[in-house]
Amino acid sequence: MAIIFTFFLFLAIWLLWNFLWKDYALDKLRDDLFYIRNDLFDIASTNKEISFNHTLYLTFEAILNNSIRYGFKLTFMSAVIFNFFVKRKYNGKVGSRIESEFIYMIDNIKNKDLKDSLLHLKSKFEKKIFYYLLKTSLILMFFFVVSLFYAILAELSKKAVDSIFKNAANNTIMTFKKSILRDIEFQVEALT
Repeated sequence: MAIIFTFFLFLAIWLLWNFLWKDYALDKLRDDLFYIRNDLFDIASTNKEISFNHTLYLTFEAILNNSIRYGFKLTFMSAVIFNFFVKRKYNGKVGSRIESEFIYMIDNIKNKDLKDSLLHLKSKFEKKIFYYLLKTSLILMFFFVVSLFYAILAELSKKAVDSIFKNAANNTIMTFKKSILRDIEFQVEALT
């Protein structure tokens, strides 16, 4: 009976993970990326230094659009494979070329507020991708839960150890005081 219950429990977890949770996480990622793209549109419409046909705008918009369209293919394993094998084979020129060109274009902007806004959007984009990878990867989720459990356990054990040491120190001091008082009383009695 326990085997059947365990089987159905794992089946339910698998169904929830693959057909509800991952779909929700993808929809949330796409929604967040649409907001970032809207912010980029607002920046381009209000600034004269960057327009809708500026290379920086077009590059960032293409990155956002491709992430929205192909977000379902983005997995932790694909990110690992890309970072480990592809970058190693091409000496880091694949992903870093786009990144370095993008940073170069942002650095060439003279308006500090515009530069800060674009860097903020880029940072926001990277955080959303990272959170998506964290939320949809069983491996990362497992390590996150284990490390969180370890951190909580370490904090609790630290408090427990501190409490034990404080109690031991207090008991030692009290025992030492009592023994000194007994010695003094003994010496007083011996003198009288």
